[in-house]
Amino acid sequence: MKMDFNEIDFSSWKHFFKRKESSSVGVDVGSDSIKIVELEKKSDRLALKNYALVAVNKNLVRLGTNKHLINDISGELTRKVFEKLKIKNRKINLAIPGFASLITTVNLDAASVKEAQKILELEASKFIPLPLEEVVYDWQIIEEKSESKQEEKPENKKKDLSQNQQAKGKNQKAVIVAIMKEISQQYERIFETNGFEINTLEIDSFSLVRSLVDGNELDNYVILDIGGRVCNIIVTHQQNLIINKNVNVAGYRITDAISRSMGVESERAEKMKIQQGLNIEVKQLREQAIEPVLGIIVEELEKSLNVFKKNYPEERIKGVILSGGTSKMIGLVEYLKNKTGMEILIGNPWSRIDYPDGLKDKLTELAPSFAVATGLAMLGFDED
Repeated sequence: MKMDFNEIDFSSWKHFFKRKESSSVGVDVGSDSIKIVELEKKSDRLALKNYALVAVNKNLVRLGTNKHLINDISGELTRKVFEKLKIKNRKINLAIPGFASLITTVNLDAASVKEAQKILELEASKFIPLPLEEVVYDWQIIEEKSESKQEEKPENKKKDLSQNQQAKGKNQKAVIVAIMKEISQQYERIFETNGFEINTLEIDSFSLVRSLVDGNELDNYVILDIGGRVCNIIVTHQQNLIINKNVNVAGYRITDAISRSMGVESERAEKMKIQQGLNIEVKQLREQAIEPVLGIIVEELEKSLNVFKKNYPEERIKGVILSGGTSKMIGLVEYLKNKTGMEILIGNPWSRIDYPDGLKDKLTELAPSFAVATGLAMLGFDED
């Protein structure tokens, strides 16, 4: 298959001093593009080593069915980019889209983490509405944090996590995740055939939280990841993902509406959406093509906020973090602020990553599209 590398936006550079450095690579296959990020550790900081964005006019990921969920060309495209950038690390962290997985938060009648784990081991089938032999599943106990615990030294934190500490009352929470084996095997086959070793398959929602929510703060956020075909609404509590909702309307719905209303091709409609957005001069177009889609997203956002308030009545959400390509649409920040009354933030996955000053403008422009890939690459250093 021929490939036009003019469609690839990439960057790579060599270091002045040769030394062996470990690296971690994240690969995010979206509906019509592949994003790749390679990070390395320098002293106590993460540094950007490579990044790539490959846009294609094909469906790389299909919505709504596990058959042909990911296109076979994804692995080949990724391999060609690795060869072009001379990325030697073929152990990759790969994202599974949220709509192809199950994420649920459950309350457990358990007095400790150890007891909660036993319940999950014995009764996992109660919380996963699919035959266990058909899925790959895991869980994570949600532990409440405090300011005093946050300030403890790393070596003390590890001891605390291993102890059978008593919780307040008997109410432990856990996040359970499950992926159909057929889907995970399909991802593995496509990438292993092209010479990759999958280090971790991670649901993209967790990657978003890792890259967009600072691990040193305990504030609660909503991440609104507006992609092409799906809008992902994620609510965090003390850095833990507690609510995950996929809404099947997103950027392409707006683009299609503009295209039909204006009688223009999709490419031009896409540019109008991003560059003019809610400031578009034709009022009828704004009211009939753009605001109805955003209205659905806001409605689902408010439902998620109500669930949060019910479970954490004494706590507040600090703000909404925007991510995904559609988040760059002109006027979106003001629209969401007016509709929700909340602080709207533009997600920046590069905020804790070092990179050359000359790349600042380009990386700022690309930031909304690289949150998942960056979060996947950061996963390789979680235990450092």
